[in-house]
Amino acid sequence: MVRPNDTEQTDIFETNDKGEIITTESLPWGVDRYELHEIKAPEGYVPLEEPLIFSVTEENAGALIRLEVPNRLARQDIQLIKRDRLNEQPLENVPFHLYNIAADENGELTETLIEKYLTDKEGKINVEALPYGDYKFVEVEPLAGYLPLEEPMDFSVTVEKDGELLVLEAYNEREPLELTSLFTDIAGEKTLDPTVDNQLKDVVWVKGEAIEIGHTYTVFTQYKNTKTGEVVSEATSTYTPKNKEDTFEVFLELKANILKDGDQLTATHVLYYEEEQKNEVGREDDLRNKDQTITLKKEKLLLKQSILPKTNERRSLEMVLLGLSLIIIVSSYLYLQKKQKHVKL
Repeated sequence: MVRPNDTEQTDIFETNDKGEIITTESLPWGVDRYELHEIKAPEGYVPLEEPLIFSVTEENAGALIRLEVPNRLARQDIQLIKRDRLNEQPLENVPFHLYNIAADENGELTETLIEKYLTDKEGKINVEALPYGDYKFVEVEPLAGYLPLEEPMDFSVTVEKDGELLVLEAYNEREPLELTSLFTDIAGEKTLDPTVDNQLKDVVWVKGEAIEIGHTYTVFTQYKNTKTGEVVSEATSTYTPKNKEDTFEVFLELKANILKDGDQLTATHVLYYEEEQKNEVGREDDLRNKDQTITLKKEKLLLKQSILPKTNERRSLEMVLLGLSLIIIVSSYLYLQKKQKHVKL
């Protein structure tokens, strides 16, 4: 207690289990003579900013004076913002649960569900005047095409930050896009002659809920020797999807004798979100994938050889020809004889 404008005297009191302070002696009277300062507020409560000034007058001297000291629990407004990691666009209708985390007398933590929320069209969840304590937001299920948050979002409402807005930002990574392809020449053949120029075509199928329709992706293509992994050629192109399942084509002119007979060539693709190739969104680079592989095989010309008959075979052939000749001669003779008889008649 402090007696201003007079000899100062200070006493320190502590509230009992009922939250009360009772002086042991009557206080001398005086107008605005006393100030009550709160030295330490209860845990989680905001201390009094100003002392409580009161008087003891002649009328109430010796009587019990009752003073109400209001203590307010610390509170903060909470805002969670849910965004796409790649383009920072807000994500709507993402479900979250809010839990309070408290420790019991033995220090064991218990979690209590406070409320269930959905992000709005701005990707936000707003919680007003959340009281002092430890909390966490848990993402229940990500949107289609997104990976779930790996960890809950822990936060605390503190006395020091009482009345301040606490903003939590949560970013979702997209699921990798699925890429498959068919690598052939422009006629659809997968076995080609390495000694001639070949026009190659790779048809790539892209699939995934994470596809951003209308966005222009960058495609980095490498053609590798299947056995050694050596890069034979590479190219960069762009691709703008129109559907969640889409295709694009990549072409390569493979010059003669770049690869040799028996080699194989595999097409690999990495899809990036932007031109700078910072964020990869999908890839297909398995050198064991037969659909992405062509085989180089040199064509072999077969030389025709005249086959000479052996001695016995030649004699047999001569006898056959002689027999045919005799048959023809006899047939001709008989035909002429018959014709002459017919004339005489």
